[in-house]
Amino acid sequence: MSVALPLTLALLAVTGCAERSAHTFREMAMGTECALTIHATDLEQARSAARLAMDRIHQLDHDLSDWLPDGELASLQGRAGVPRKLSPDLCAALRTGLQVNRESDGLFDPALRPLVVVWREARRTGVFPTAGQLEAARRESGCRHLQLDSSACQITIDSEIVPIDLGAIGKGFAAEEAYRLLQVGGHPDSLVAVGGDIRCGTPPPGRSGWEVTIDDGLLPPIRVTLSEVAISTSGDREQSAFVQGRPVGHIIDPRTGNPLNRPTAVTVIAADGATADAWASALCVAGPEYARTLAPNCIRWRVTAVQGADRVTATSPEFPAWINHD
Repeated sequence: MSVALPLTLALLAVTGCAERSAHTFREMAMGTECALTIHATDLEQARSAARLAMDRIHQLDHDLSDWLPDGELASLQGRAGVPRKLSPDLCAALRTGLQVNRESDGLFDPALRPLVVVWREARRTGVFPTAGQLEAARRESGCRHLQLDSSACQITIDSEIVPIDLGAIGKGFAAEEAYRLLQVGGHPDSLVAVGGDIRCGTPPPGRSGWEVTIDDGLLPPIRVTLSEVAISTSGDREQSAFVQGRPVGHIIDPRTGNPLNRPTAVTVIAADGATADAWASALCVAGPEYARTLAPNCIRWRVTAVQGADRVTATSPEFPAWINHD
């Protein structure tokens, strides 16, 4: 079985002993393909577990969305300075996002929606935003506008505009939450892939871990064997566009308000999906050299960027040990 994603799962069609076989289910959610591989004693048991996990992903797709008119984020509009109660899911995603914001010196920011909207329109129309549009979007963006009381699950936004955009953390968060459902339901040896964000459970029967192929488009593919961790890939391999002849990526540098304009690919391995997803975006902005001093010890990472005629790669000291060479 395989998952046709930047991070791909390589597994035999059926693994383990006769009592527990692997079953893979695919469905579209969060704008990408989701794939669940579940070990179970029979197909119906696996299908039931997969349905619960996929429903959880669809729920989070709705609850974390910044564009649905009936979504939770839309309900925060127009209430500047007023503390508002958050759902546990939105509170948890923001808590992780703001933590990575602090740890990354602001290179990850979960509150860039005004800038995301401006540059998304530029990518759609092929026309750069005006200086005035960019300046307004910069003013309205940034987690400085947010005050989160995570213990009470309350947020206060100092603007009428809600700047929250969880696109750079939502898929990893959803993969983690879906896996937790499978784990609690008696399927710890499962794998959840939401686009390029993968949560690996305990090893499949008879194996040392889940074999994942990293193919980021900038370096030759490599394979890693993982268990009980999350892995996320980020970059502009498939999401860059040209605006008036210049490359415009989908990842925005919070320091400038401009998209990255260099080909970049990052892989991060972390204890949970949200952390891996957020740090993958932060290290795309950081680039290879800054990543060496910025990335925390709790993650494993590889960053590649094209700089002029050169392709520069940096890794955490532990990352090479994860690579399969057989």
